[in-house]
Amino acid sequence: MNGLKVTKLENGEEIVFGPVTSTKTTSFSGGAGPSQGSISRSSGRTVAVTNRRVIVEDLDDPNRSRFVSNDDVKRVSIKRKNQGITIAKVHTASETVNVHLPRISPEKESLLAATFPKAEIGAPKGVPKGVVIAASVVAGLVALCCLAAIVGPMISR
Repeated sequence: MNGLKVTKLENGEEIVFGPVTSTKTTSFSGGAGPSQGSISRSSGRTVAVTNRRVIVEDLDDPNRSRFVSNDDVKRVSIKRKNQGITIAKVHTASETVNVHLPRISPEKESLLAATFPKAEIGAPKGVPKGVVIAASVVAGLVALCCLAAIVGPMISR
């Protein structure tokens, strides 16, 4: 068995990265007295990259599974961490697919490039959102201090 739950590999197709299965359970509870109750919902997916395509299986509804040809991938977003490389997303001309395949050995980055021959591979560009928020807060506080320094003496007259 190749680790995929639904998808059958084609002749000559081999898994290069993955598969990784992730699940999430969401629970809701409420009510009062004897009418108290709870509802639980589980969802999951299995992700793999083969020598031909990216496979994202929806474990709840196989009809929602997604397949992207490796030749259609224009960009592969990766994250470099101490534990290795994570394939975060693959981008085509028309869509972005969240992949999240963690803990790939840095030595396999050349295999990643060979798997997606038409794609640019790199870390996301731009400033992380957290840095932008922190800089905005600091700029606001500096502006407030400057305003207080100007308005303060005017009020005390």
